[in-house]
Amino acid sequence: MTESPLAPGQSDRIRGLLRSFFSNPWIGFLGSICSVVGVGLAVYFYFGGARTRRLTYAVNPVKTIVVKGGETSALRVLHGDQEVKGDVTAAQVAIWNGGSESIRPENILGPVRLVLHPPAAILEASVRKASRGVIGASLDTSRLAVGIINVTWKILERNDGAVIQLIFAGPAQTDIEVEGIVEGQPTVFRLEPPTEKTTSDRWLTRVEGIFGLFVLCLFVWWNWHRRRSGEQLGRFDRIVPWVLVLTVSMWVVGELLELRQLGPPFGF
Repeated sequence: MTESPLAPGQSDRIRGLLRSFFSNPWIGFLGSICSVVGVGLAVYFYFGGARTRRLTYAVNPVKTIVVKGGETSALRVLHGDQEVKGDVTAAQVAIWNGGSESIRPENILGPVRLVLHPPAAILEASVRKASRGVIGASLDTSRLAVGIINVTWKILERNDGAVIQLIFAGPAQTDIEVEGIVEGQPTVFRLEPPTEKTTSDRWLTRVEGIFGLFVLCLFVWWNWHRRRSGEQLGRFDRIVPWVLVLTVSMWVVGELLELRQLGPPFGF
């Protein structure tokens, strides 16, 4: 059985309905938003799916002062048989693989080590937490006196890592860095924990991105209104929306990356 052809004028009505539907400014708004999100997600998943090693570390911004030098206290700290004079501070450092490619000992081209700046004697160092027991994280404590600890492991897969706790003879302002060379990564990436200032900056960035999306939708609506009135659009009117789509898409990618970089995946 063959289908009956469309009645006279029915195809014109269907084309008219489709034309009316797609010329609706709200459909333009939705299309703009989908374009922005689609481009942003495409870029995000492209880089997220790339096979890379990304050894990352973060220093817990909260450091505990065990003893404050110069203050009267009944608490004494002995290291061996000697009393430690001055400040004694406890700090935590998280090291993990933020990439998708595993990091094995054969991928380490230069020793991975924790270094205190300025140099300060480390009184005690321990692995406080590990994402999984199979990673086999261990510390070489032969250079504690000069403020250096070598870190080794059997394997670090994606989001695998450990939290290392240090107690050192120095003020809380002492900086802790992780040095080393990994295959395909010349330096270890440092993730700065969010502060009040960076949090306010991120909110400002979000407001700017939302405003950019609003301007994009407004520009699409304005162009649609001009076209309906019979006005011809120039090259500028056709290029600007795509520039806005690219700009807002970059903002979307940045927001997605910020969500991935809040801190160690297993916490401190």
